[in-house]
Order: sequence, then C-alpha cells, then structure tokens
Amino acid sequence: MTSNIFTTFKFVFGHYSILVAFLLLSYIIGRKLLRRCALPQNGGRLLLYTSSGVGFIIVILFYFALFKMFNKMFILPALLLFLIVYIYTSKRDFYNLKTKTIEDFGKASFFLKRNWHWIVLITILFSPFLFLPLYPPTEWDEISYHLPYAKHYVENNGLSVNPFLRYPLYAHNFDLLYALSLLFYDDILAHLIHAAAALLTALGIYNLGSLTSDKKTGAIAAFIFLSSPLVAHLMKTSYIDLGLTLFIFLGFYCISLWSITKQEYWLYLSGFATGIAIGSKYNGFLYFPMFAIWIAFQSRKFSSVMRFLVPVFIFGSPWYIRNFIISGDPISPFGGEIFGHWLWNKEDLIGQSENLLKGYGTPKDVISMLMLPWNLLFHYGKFAEGAISPGMVAAFLGVFLFKKSDGFNKKLCIFVFVNIIIWFFSTQVLRYLLPVFPMISLLSAIILIYLYENLIKRPINFFLGNNFSSRRLPQKIMGSVTVFLIILPILFLDKKIVKAISKNPLPVTSQMRNEYLSKEIESFHLLQIANKSPSLSIYQIGFENAFYFAKGKMIGDWFGPARYSTILEAVGNSEKLYEKLRAMDIQFFLVNTTGCLKLEFDKSLLDYFKLVAEDKHGKLYLLKELKEINVKEKNNHISFDRN
Repeated sequence: MTSNIFTTFKFVFGHYSILVAFLLLSYIIGRKLLRRCALPQNGGRLLLYTSSGVGFIIVILFYFALFKMFNKMFILPALLLFLIVYIYTSKRDFYNLKTKTIEDFGKASFFLKRNWHWIVLITILFSPFLFLPLYPPTEWDEISYHLPYAKHYVENNGLSVNPFLRYPLYAHNFDLLYALSLLFYDDILAHLIHAAAALLTALGIYNLGSLTSDKKTGAIAAFIFLSSPLVAHLMKTSYIDLGLTLFIFLGFYCISLWSITKQEYWLYLSGFATGIAIGSKYNGFLYFPMFAIWIAFQSRKFSSVMRFLVPVFIFGSPWYIRNFIISGDPISPFGGEIFGHWLWNKEDLIGQSENLLKGYGTPKDVISMLMLPWNLLFHYGKFAEGAISPGMVAAFLGVFLFKKSDGFNKKLCIFVFVNIIIWFFSTQVLRYLLPVFPMISLLSAIILIYLYENLIKRPINFFLGNNFSSRRLPQKIMGSVTVFLIILPILFLDKKIVKAISKNPLPVTSQMRNEYLSKEIESFHLLQIANKSPSLSIYQIGFENAFYFAKGKMIGDWFGPARYSTILEAVGNSEKLYEKLRAMDIQFFLVNTTGCLKLEFDKSLLDYFKLVAEDKHGKLYLLKELKEINVKEKNNHISFDRN
C-alpha cells in the first residue's frame, strides 16, 4: 500500500514538476520579451509573460523542426545558451530585477494573506481537475493524428509529411509542443501543457474582467469558463483547441488593453498571439479579420491596423507557405477545389466537409437559432463532445441589454454574437466555438451581476428601506446562494471526476498503463502483437484512432492515398485484396469486426492470409508469402518467424 502511494506521488510530482519547469521557462522568456511594456496586475503579468513565452518557444521549435534540428543535440545547447545569456544580461540589471522580484513577491504575499480563504476554496474545488491530464491518451483526434504527428516529427528530427495520417499538411504549432513533450518526457506532459492553456486562459479572463468591470466579474467569468464540461473534457487530451483558445483570447485581451490604454505595442502583441493561433489551427483564420475591423473602426488609422497585421503575417504564415510549396494549396486539403487536390481527392474533401457541416447540430433556421440556448444546455449531445457551462446561457440575454452596455461591453457583445451566428450557420461542433468561450463567459458574468443587482439586490433594498442592518442578512443569504449556484457546476464535474478516478485508478506504471489502454482502445491488444515486428507494415480498417500506438508503419483511413474505398472494392475477392495490399508493401492486415463497416470475405481468404490473433473487437492477419499461396494450412494461428 505504501509502495503504491509512493509510486503515485512520484508519478504525479514528476510530471507536474516538468510542467512547472516548462511554464517557468516560458515566464522567463516572456518577461524578457515584454520588459519595456507597462503590464496590468491581478494575474495579467503572469498571463502575458507565460503565454508570450510559450508562443516564442513555438516559433523557435518551428524553425528547429524546419531545418531538421528537432532533437536533443540541438535543442539542449540552445536552451543552455539562452540561460547563459539570460543570466549574463540579468546581472547587468540585477538590482532592478531584485527590487522588482521582491516587490512582486510582496504583492503576492499580501494577496495570499488577504484572500487565503478564497484560495483554499478554489484549491479544494479544482483539485480533482489536477488528475484529468494524468491519464494516458485515448481520445479520437489525439491518437489518430495530433500525437502521431508529434511522434512523426520526433522520429524524423523535424518536419516531414506523412501522407497516411489525416490532414497530412496542416498548421501544427501546438503539436510542436507535444513533439517536445515526447522528445524529453512523455505524452502525459502533452496533456498537462494543453490543460495549462485552460488555466492560463481562466487567469486572463479574471484579469480582463477585473480591468473592464471589477474583480467579482472576473472571478465569476473564470469560474464559468472552467465549469464548462467541454473545457474539463479537453483538459485530459492532447487536442489543440485549448491552445488555440489561449492565443485567440490573448489576441482579444491585448486589443482590449490597447482600447483602454491607447498604447500601440499592445497591437503588436495581439498580432503575435493571433499569428500563433492561426499557425495552430485553420479555424484561427476566422478571428484576425474581426480583430482588424475592431482596430480599424476604433482607431480610424491604417498604421494601427498594420501594427496588428504585420506580426499576424510573420508568425501566422509559415505553415501556410510550407503547405503551398509542397502541395500548391496553402490550406490543404480544404482548398483543393481552388488550388488543386493533393493526396486527398474531390470525394475525400466532400465527405469530410459534409461530415463537419451536416453531421452535427440542429437545422440551420431561425427557430433553431432561437432555441439554441435550450439545445446547448439540454441537448448538448447534438453538438459532438462536451457541453457549455449553465452560466453561459446568460450571455444570450446580452441582446436585450445591448443598449444599456458601455463601450467595451458593446464590443464584447458584438464579438460574441457574430461568432455564435457564424458558428451556428456553419459547423455546429461545439469544440469549434471554444475560442469564444472566454468572451462568452465574461459577457455572462456581466449579465448575471446586472440581473443580481437589479432583480434581487435592488428589490430587497426597496422593501427593507434604509435600515442597513435589516438589509444585511438577506443580502448575505442571497449572495451565498448565488456563489453556491456559480460553483455548483464545478461540484458536479468534481463528482464525475472522482467517480471516474475510483473506477479507473491512475495508471502510474507501464503495466497499469497497458491494462488501462487495453480497456479503452479496442485495437490495443492486437497492435501490441503486431508491434513485436515493427518492421512489418500494417493496413487497418476501422481502427483509425489507433495510429499513435503502432510502432511501425500503419496506413488506412477514409481519406487520402490509402483510403478504404480502394480496399473495400476488393474485399469479396481475396486474391484481388491480397494483390492490392502487396502492391502497397503491406504485411499485416488489421480489421475491426464490430465497427460500422461490415466486411464479408470470400471462402478463400485463408489461402492468402494467416490469422495471427483475434479478439472481440477485431482480427489481425498476416499476408502469406507468394510461395505459400494455395497451400492448405492446418493451423491458421502462426508465429512471427517468416522463414
């Protein structure tokens, strides 16, 4: 028992120590980059320093990967050189640095002493969240292409096209951080980095709410954001959506600071953040025109817009330039109709587009639009994984309170509703609305406080008159009830997380990890068998989410050069199927027997294939050597010795 506790503690402490080291490095880099900027307090500095540092690390990693230097031999000396330069330059300004550090430490100590009860409450509330990222990767997108690309870049010392992974060309900024995690530690660190993006975003929401309204607004908005089941779900994955959300929000945050302070350097930083977002996912393209319009409308200066757009281009374009050079399509494969198809054909693109545009959500009409708050709250399964926080529904009341809003709140309201409308009439996958969650949370907090002040507090004051002592107790009771209602969604998430942990204890050893993955990943057992011969290539059907766990080459997907359609047409003819697979230089044939594809082989299948292993989810075949064809086998289960 003691040994298990120690092993668990070592596992948790080790991973969080590496995460803290990464964030500390990012903070140091960001502090150096932004040393001349006047930064806000209340968490603003921590957000700006750390997020800017993460963005800078991504830029450096891109060029290491581009020039095939993505390995420890180059990255470690570069890190050491940076630390030497940092220490040397800091020595020259040591007194100011020491004074500033002592000042910051003093402010932090004062804040902790003054708000210790809130800090204890928040720590207790969110402590179960700390375990979410510590489970092995099992979610579809992370193990079908995000982590496989990260692994592919590590194995090839940098950028390289794998035509058999989904989206062979894309914008992979945040995936480079996952590649760094795999290079120096493991895939759990990738989860932690993704989860940390959510926490940094929440910190930024709190700070922006404090700057534009008050600390109460910021705190409620941050709680609403973190209490979203979608955010909690993504914190345990290596998707890139929380990273995209962090940098889109950072761009919004910096423009908001520019709007308040009129300092032009915020536009450069906003452009940098938006560029990193665009380089993380194609969806990031949606936001930079909105930001540019905001800047143009408020400043009426071309120069201000250019201060934003230039860094957007510098830091957002490299992946798209690479895509164009390789395929002729900067947004491959989605620009195939304009720039020409590459690897994906017209049918692939239509199939994927129809799945995204028509596979989720509700009808795209006025009635469904009016019913959207209800559907998001009670029929969230229609919008793919995750759900919104109940508090976010308040944002939809912003339509009725628009005229009463001040300048910033009007811009916030317009930004939120424009994005919701675009999302509603395009692809209604809730995850694609996630970058707007911070702004929705902030707008919701503003409206909830307005409703509390006008529908609860004011009537109490009216009925109880000027007697302050008689008003105090009802206000405290209503305030406590309000706080409880705000944290209630988090309590439900805590209960769900604790229940999941009790059902599946944290896998802290290799054996526990394999047992956990065997339960969660249908193809894991069969792949473990195939992985004993990593030099043999696999064609799989129905296990697209298993690419990350294959040690050797594995191909097969609905789209791309190894699309299922080329194989499915030969399934009823074993000889033709065998010839097609041999032409692809395939040795293993992995088939899902319980998926949506029901394969019916002819009776001669075992004349061409040997059954290596099978379980309740699928079968693993080995293609016979040519000399073995038509020779009847008495035992179809064979060893891996092919001689």
